[in-house]
Formats: sequence, C-alpha cells, structure tokens
Amino acid sequence: MALEHVKPIDDCRTGKAPENQDKNRYRDVLPYDKTRVPLGEKKGYINASYVRMDVGEEEHFYIITQGPLPSTTADFWQMVWESESDVIAMMTKEVELGQVKCHRYWPEPPCDSLDLANFHLRLDNYQILEHFIVRTIEIINKQVS
Repeated sequence: MALEHVKPIDDCRTGKAPENQDKNRYRDVLPYDKTRVPLGEKKGYINASYVRMDVGEEEHFYIITQGPLPSTTADFWQMVWESESDVIAMMTKEVELGQVKCHRYWPEPPCDSLDLANFHLRLDNYQILEHFIVRTIEIINKQVS
C-alpha cells in the first residue's frame, strides 16, 4: 500500500505510448524507460523490467513482469527466449477474488502443447506440490528450427 505514494524515479513514456497501452494489464503499473526489457531488434514493448539485486558478495539479475494478457503471451515467450531465462516464478494465481490476474501462458494437459506464431511450447513434465506446481516446458523457436 505504501508503494502507491512513492513518486516515480524515471519516465514511463514507452509504456504510456498509445500503441503500447493495450499491452499493459494495469494502467498504473508501467516499466521505467531505463530498465524496461526491449523485445527484438526493433526494441519492441513488453511490460517487463530488469532488476539487479545484491545478495551478499554476488549481484543477481532478474526480470519482473506482469501476468501476460491473451494478446501478449507471444511477447512473453519472446522475452523468455531472448533473455535465455531458465526459470519462471509465477507469484500470483490465475484468478484472485474473481478477477483474472494472469492469462494461462503455459501448456496444460490434456493438450500438453501450445502453439504460438514464433514458438511451440511442449509440457515435458509437471509436479503438483502442496503450495505450488513445477512445470518443465520445452520452448522451440520456429524461426531457427
């Protein structure tokens, strides 16, 4: 709640641009221009930011992003591919208090695959644990296959 009153430390012009507004799940949660994750050679837009964190003597790098929308799922997987991300930690439920918080961007049984314009995703394995689900997903880039 306290974060609502914090003044921005940078511009969010790219996220506010008319052509990008429909790519934001929330109008008031935008990436800073200096830390946003650009997509592809044209530096396309996704609502995601790079985060650096010092942990002891080490510096760790992460990407934080909103839950994808149906229209931004392909962008999400492009970001995963380009950043060579090995782990995705989803910190929300798909639906909370009756409100959709995240589009299902992963393959789910019984189909076990998801076909997007540039990527094919295949669910290799999944394990349902008490408080979370672990999924192993193979991502195939159709442009380089």
